Amino acid sequence: DDIVLTTSYTNVTCHGEDDGTITASATGGATITVDGVAYDATKKYGPGMYTVRAEAAGGNQGDVCFEETKITISEPDDIVLTTSYTNVTCHGEDDGTITASATGGATITVDGVAYDATKKY
Repeated sequence: DDIVLTTSYTNVTCHGEDDGTITASATGGATITVDGVAYDATKKYGPGMYTVRAEAAGGNQGDVCFEETKITISEPDDIVLTTSYTNVTCHGEDDGTITASATGGATITVDGVAYDATKKY
């Protein structure tokens, strides 16, 4: 019988994480591997390219039939946070400043509150 390999995947959630997933199934009693290792549906994957292969015995002794696909799991860009500050000018004053910027469209907060570049601390 023809081997039908069905796959899907999720990318990693944050830069540097290894929490991507690969889901695979195959018809015809085929054995599934990912990069030559037995498929484990609970395994998590980092960013990279993976070869998913389903194979079963062919019609003649020693024959191997297979179907394979390549999956590329990606990750978002790394977030780079840049900060600087000035101290208060005198004891008891609230005139210190925090300057912050971030790459990748990241949201910046200070103590859990949305960053406001005009706020004094």
